[in-house]
Amino acid sequence: MKNTLVLVEDEVLIQEMVSDFFTVQGWQTACFENGREALSYLQKNEVHMVLLDVMIPGMNGFEICKEIRKNMEIPVIFLTALEAENMQLTGYGCGADDYVTKPFSLPILFAKVNALIQRTSKNMDEEVMQKGILMLNQDRRKVTAAGQECIMADKEYQLLLYFMENENHVLSREQILNRVWGVDAEILDRVVDKHIVKLRQALGDAGCYIRTVSKAGYSFQIH
Repeated sequence: MKNTLVLVEDEVLIQEMVSDFFTVQGWQTACFENGREALSYLQKNEVHMVLLDVMIPGMNGFEICKEIRKNMEIPVIFLTALEAENMQLTGYGCGADDYVTKPFSLPILFAKVNALIQRTSKNMDEEVMQKGILMLNQDRRKVTAAGQECIMADKEYQLLLYFMENENHVLSREQILNRVWGVDAEILDRVVDKHIVKLRQALGDAGCYIRTVSKAGYSFQIH
Protein backbone atom coordinates (compact mmCIF):
# COMPACT_ATOMS: atom_id res chain seq x y z
CA MET A 1 0.00 0.00 0.00
CA LYS A 2 1.26 3.48 -0.88
CA ASN A 3 2.07 6.01 1.80
CA THR A 4 -0.41 8.89 1.79
CA LEU A 5 0.66 12.52 2.11
CA VAL A 6 -1.75 15.32 2.96
CA LEU A 7 -0.56 18.78 1.92
CA VAL A 8 -2.43 21.76 3.34
CA GLU A 9 -1.31 24.73 1.26
CA ASP A 10 -3.19 27.56 -0.45
CA GLU A 11 -0.54 28.28 -3.10
CA VAL A 12 -1.46 26.15 -6.11
CA LEU A 13 2.07 26.20 -7.55
CA ILE A 14 3.52 24.74 -4.35
CA GLN A 15 0.69 22.20 -4.22
CA GLU A 16 1.51 20.99 -7.71
CA MET A 17 5.27 21.02 -7.17
CA VAL A 18 5.18 19.00 -3.96
CA SER A 19 2.41 16.67 -5.12
CA ASP A 20 4.17 15.87 -8.39
CA PHE A 21 7.48 15.19 -6.65
CA PHE A 22 5.98 12.83 -4.06
CA THR A 23 3.81 11.09 -6.66
CA VAL A 24 6.92 10.29 -8.73
CA GLN A 25 8.45 8.82 -5.56
CA GLY A 26 5.50 6.45 -5.23
CA TRP A 27 3.36 8.35 -2.72
CA GLN A 28 -0.34 9.09 -2.88
CA THR A 29 -1.15 12.76 -2.25
CA ALA A 30 -4.19 14.78 -1.23
CA CYS A 31 -4.00 18.58 -1.38
CA PHE A 32 -6.21 21.10 0.42
CA GLU A 33 -6.39 24.89 0.50
CA ASN A 34 -8.90 25.02 3.34
CA GLY A 35 -7.91 23.94 6.84
CA ARG A 36 -11.30 22.59 7.90
CA GLU A 37 -11.60 20.46 4.79
CA ALA A 38 -8.14 19.03 5.42
CA LEU A 39 -8.99 18.19 9.03
CA SER A 40 -12.20 16.48 7.96
CA TYR A 41 -10.23 14.32 5.52
CA LEU A 42 -7.64 13.44 8.17
CA GLN A 43 -10.35 12.28 10.56
CA LYS A 44 -11.82 9.89 7.98
CA ASN A 45 -8.78 8.51 6.15
CA GLU A 46 -5.54 6.72 6.86
CA VAL A 47 -2.71 9.24 6.38
CA HIS A 48 1.03 8.78 6.91
CA MET A 49 2.33 12.37 6.75
CA VAL A 50 0.97 15.92 6.91
CA LEU A 51 2.72 18.94 5.39
CA LEU A 52 1.08 22.02 6.82
CA ASP A 53 1.22 25.70 5.95
CA VAL A 54 0.36 28.18 8.71
CA MET A 55 -1.56 30.95 6.94
CA ILE A 56 -4.45 29.12 5.27
CA PRO A 57 -8.23 29.68 5.06
CA GLY A 58 -10.69 27.97 7.39
CA MET A 59 -8.30 27.14 10.24
CA ASN A 60 -4.68 28.19 10.51
CA GLY A 61 -1.96 25.57 10.60
CA PHE A 62 -1.34 25.87 14.32
CA GLU A 63 -5.01 25.16 15.05
CA ILE A 64 -5.01 22.15 12.73
CA CYS A 65 -1.87 20.74 14.33
CA LYS A 66 -3.44 21.02 17.79
CA GLU A 67 -6.54 19.19 16.58
CA ILE A 68 -4.43 16.44 15.02
CA ARG A 69 -2.53 15.95 18.27
CA LYS A 70 -5.74 15.51 20.25
CA ASN A 71 -6.42 12.06 18.82
CA MET A 72 -4.03 11.21 15.98
CA GLU A 73 -0.40 10.09 15.79
CA ILE A 74 0.24 11.32 12.25
CA PRO A 75 3.66 13.00 11.76
CA VAL A 76 3.34 16.73 10.98
CA ILE A 77 5.86 19.01 9.29
CA PHE A 78 5.16 22.72 8.98
CA LEU A 79 5.95 24.10 5.54
CA THR A 80 5.72 27.87 5.75
CA ALA A 81 7.26 31.23 4.92
CA LEU A 82 7.04 32.26 8.60
CA GLU A 83 10.64 31.83 9.68
CA ALA A 84 10.70 33.91 12.87
CA GLU A 85 11.91 32.02 15.93
CA ASN A 86 8.68 32.62 17.86
CA MET A 87 6.67 31.12 14.96
CA GLN A 88 8.85 28.03 14.91
CA LEU A 89 8.54 27.65 18.67
CA THR A 90 4.77 27.97 18.35
CA GLY A 91 4.78 25.23 15.71
CA TYR A 92 6.76 22.85 17.87
CA GLY A 93 4.60 23.81 20.83
CA CYS A 94 1.53 22.68 18.87
CA GLY A 95 3.08 19.25 18.43
CA ALA A 96 4.86 19.52 15.07
CA ASP A 97 7.66 17.05 14.34
CA ASP A 98 9.62 19.45 12.12
CA TYR A 99 9.46 22.99 10.74
CA VAL A 100 10.63 23.78 7.19
CA THR A 101 10.71 27.34 5.86
CA LYS A 102 10.13 28.47 2.28
CA PRO A 103 11.86 28.42 -0.13
CA PHE A 104 12.84 24.78 0.34
CA SER A 105 14.52 21.95 -1.54
CA LEU A 106 12.17 19.17 -2.64
CA PRO A 107 14.83 16.43 -2.26
CA ILE A 108 15.69 17.69 1.24
CA LEU A 109 12.00 17.87 2.17
CA PHE A 110 11.49 14.32 0.89
CA ALA A 111 14.52 13.14 2.88
CA LYS A 112 13.10 14.74 6.04
CA VAL A 113 9.75 13.04 5.44
CA ASN A 114 11.36 9.65 4.91
CA ALA A 115 13.54 10.01 7.99
CA LEU A 116 10.52 10.95 10.08
CA ILE A 117 8.47 8.05 8.69
CA GLN A 118 11.26 5.59 9.50
CA ARG A 119 11.71 7.02 12.99
CA THR A 120 8.04 6.92 13.87
CA SER A 121 7.47 3.48 12.34
CA LYS A 122 10.20 2.04 14.57
CA ASN A 123 8.47 3.49 17.60
CA MET A 124 5.03 2.24 16.59
CA ASP A 125 3.81 -1.13 17.73
CA GLU A 126 3.64 -3.40 14.68
CA GLU A 127 0.37 -4.79 16.02
CA VAL A 128 -1.46 -1.44 15.93
CA MET A 129 -4.23 -0.96 13.38
CA GLN A 130 -5.68 2.49 12.66
CA LYS A 131 -8.83 3.04 10.63
CA GLY A 132 -10.32 6.53 10.66
CA ILE A 133 -10.63 7.63 14.29
CA LEU A 134 -10.28 4.04 15.52
CA MET A 135 -7.02 2.58 16.79
CA LEU A 136 -6.70 -1.06 17.85
CA ASN A 137 -3.58 -2.23 19.69
CA GLN A 138 -3.46 -6.02 19.49
CA ASP A 139 -0.62 -6.41 21.97
CA ARG A 140 -2.48 -4.49 24.66
CA ARG A 141 -5.95 -5.52 23.43
CA LYS A 142 -6.85 -1.85 23.67
CA VAL A 143 -9.23 0.09 21.42
CA THR A 144 -9.53 3.88 21.24
CA ALA A 145 -11.86 6.11 19.22
CA ALA A 146 -10.70 9.69 18.75
CA GLY A 147 -8.25 9.12 21.59
CA GLN A 148 -10.88 7.84 24.06
CA GLU A 149 -10.59 4.23 25.24
CA CYS A 150 -13.49 1.97 24.26
CA ILE A 151 -14.38 -0.57 26.92
CA MET A 152 -15.73 -3.81 25.48
CA ALA A 153 -16.02 -7.54 26.21
CA ASP A 154 -13.80 -10.12 24.51
CA LYS A 155 -16.36 -11.11 21.86
CA GLU A 156 -16.87 -7.46 20.84
CA TYR A 157 -13.09 -7.02 20.60
CA GLN A 158 -12.80 -10.10 18.39
CA LEU A 159 -15.65 -8.84 16.22
CA LEU A 160 -13.97 -5.46 15.76
CA LEU A 161 -10.62 -7.04 14.91
CA TYR A 162 -12.29 -9.25 12.30
CA PHE A 163 -14.09 -6.25 10.79
CA MET A 164 -10.96 -4.09 10.66
CA GLU A 165 -8.99 -6.88 9.03
CA ASN A 166 -11.70 -7.09 6.34
CA GLU A 167 -12.45 -3.43 5.72
CA ASN A 168 -15.05 -2.81 2.96
CA HIS A 169 -15.89 -6.52 2.68
CA VAL A 170 -19.41 -7.74 3.39
CA LEU A 171 -19.26 -10.43 6.08
CA SER A 172 -22.21 -12.76 6.47
CA ARG A 173 -23.49 -13.76 9.89
CA GLU A 174 -22.27 -17.30 9.18
CA GLN A 175 -18.76 -16.05 8.45
CA ILE A 176 -18.78 -13.98 11.64
CA LEU A 177 -20.04 -16.92 13.71
CA ASN A 178 -17.36 -19.24 12.30
CA ARG A 179 -14.55 -16.74 12.91
CA VAL A 180 -15.51 -15.40 16.35
CA TRP A 181 -17.40 -18.31 17.93
CA GLY A 182 -15.89 -21.20 15.96
CA VAL A 183 -17.33 -23.55 13.33
CA ASP A 184 -18.52 -26.06 15.93
CA ALA A 185 -20.38 -23.56 18.09
CA GLU A 186 -24.14 -23.98 18.24
CA ILE A 187 -25.03 -20.30 18.16
CA LEU A 188 -28.00 -18.61 16.53
CA ASP A 189 -27.53 -15.84 13.95
CA ARG A 190 -29.30 -13.32 16.15
CA VAL A 191 -26.50 -13.61 18.71
CA VAL A 192 -24.29 -11.83 16.16
CA ASP A 193 -26.79 -9.01 15.89
CA LYS A 194 -26.89 -8.57 19.66
CA HIS A 195 -23.11 -8.37 19.90
CA ILE A 196 -22.98 -5.92 16.99
CA VAL A 197 -25.31 -3.64 18.95
CA LYS A 198 -23.00 -3.85 21.96
CA LEU A 199 -19.95 -3.19 19.81
CA ARG A 200 -21.47 -0.11 18.20
CA GLN A 201 -22.36 1.24 21.63
CA ALA A 202 -18.80 0.66 22.87
CA LEU A 203 -17.32 2.47 19.85
CA GLY A 204 -19.40 5.63 20.30
CA ASP A 205 -19.05 7.92 17.27
CA ALA A 206 -17.07 5.22 15.45
CA GLY A 207 -19.98 2.81 15.74
CA CYS A 208 -21.21 4.08 12.36
CA TYR A 209 -18.22 2.35 10.73
CA ILE A 210 -20.03 -0.97 11.15
CA ARG A 211 -22.79 -0.94 8.59
CA THR A 212 -25.70 -3.32 8.15
CA VAL A 213 -25.95 -4.72 4.62
CA SER A 214 -29.54 -5.78 4.00
CA LYS A 215 -29.99 -9.56 3.63
CA ALA A 216 -26.20 -10.01 3.50
CA GLY A 217 -24.56 -9.22 6.84
CA TYR A 218 -22.26 -6.43 7.96
CA SER A 219 -19.43 -4.36 6.53
CA PHE A 220 -16.76 -2.18 8.16
CA GLN A 221 -16.45 1.08 6.20
CA ILE A 222 -14.97 4.42 7.26
CA HIS A 223 -16.19 6.41 4.24
